[in-house]
Amino acid sequence: MKPLVSVIVPFYNVSQFFDRSARSILGQTYPETEFIFVDDGSPDDCAEQLQALLEGPFRALQPRVTFLRRENRGVSAARAEGIALARGTYILCVDSDDWMEPDMVQRLVETAEKEDSDLVYCDFYKEYAEKTRIGHEAEYTRVAPLLTDLLRGRHFHGMLWNKLIRRELFLEHTPCQPVVNVREDLLLVYQMIYHARKAVHLRVPLYHYRKDNAASILHQDKMHQTRLCAVNQLHLYDSYRDRERPNPVSIIRHTFLLQTLWYVYKTGSWDLLDQYPYLQEDARKLHFCAGLTYHPFRYFRIRKAVRERGMLSGSVV
Repeated sequence: MKPLVSVIVPFYNVSQFFDRSARSILGQTYPETEFIFVDDGSPDDCAEQLQALLEGPFRALQPRVTFLRRENRGVSAARAEGIALARGTYILCVDSDDWMEPDMVQRLVETAEKEDSDLVYCDFYKEYAEKTRIGHEAEYTRVAPLLTDLLRGRHFHGMLWNKLIRRELFLEHTPCQPVVNVREDLLLVYQMIYHARKAVHLRVPLYHYRKDNAASILHQDKMHQTRLCAVNQLHLYDSYRDRERPNPVSIIRHTFLLQTLWYVYKTGSWDLLDQYPYLQEDARKLHFCAGLTYHPFRYFRIRKAVRERGMLSGSVV
């Protein structure tokens, strides 16, 4: 018997892109799929478009579709509600302005079953207004380098939409949820990667990531985005600080703190550290030389800034 896959689709204000996205989702060739659409208080006609598709070309899929309408609370909360309703062995989260190759679910599931893997990730297409490029993911044999690259945005991308994840990971480990909707995927992927027994790379582009949606949060003020990244990462650090080690943060604790302090430094958001008083003590114990092999100039600047703020004593630098 083939395993069931739950495809989670939160949507908000993507009317001009939604029809193509929904058609590619509902048109998947893999038969054992349930679809969970979460209307995050969308002010446009996405819900009507979905209804038209389910009353028209995809009428036969109605028993496999769950539709949830809620007040707007952001994509993270909407996705979490969808995951809570999921019944599948595997979960795939899709962005509602992107689209999928028809056999994406089938190929990911086949790979997961063949490799006995908790997580399968594939390459993807970057769709710009006038061109298409392929985004390649790297392969890893150890989890620490993978988490490091994921955190730094190098070689491995922190989006959920090209990753099929075994539902047990969500149920057994109760992942820390992001507090703001910027790079919110990364926090979940970071935790799922750590807890996965095995992660496999399928070296085929199967997902179309739209890069020309001007309404996307990724097109908003970059400095503000960076501050919000710091907010999410401080929250994640806080949630795991006192848990049994090793855990997703402690395994690369120095790198995690250095990267987060870089966001704080870059945006001048030192006020964020006031919410986590113990971070000053953690920073004092931080061996800054751990970051020098990656961006020496960057980390010298952080070291100088935190020393000036009295967060470091000269003896530990």
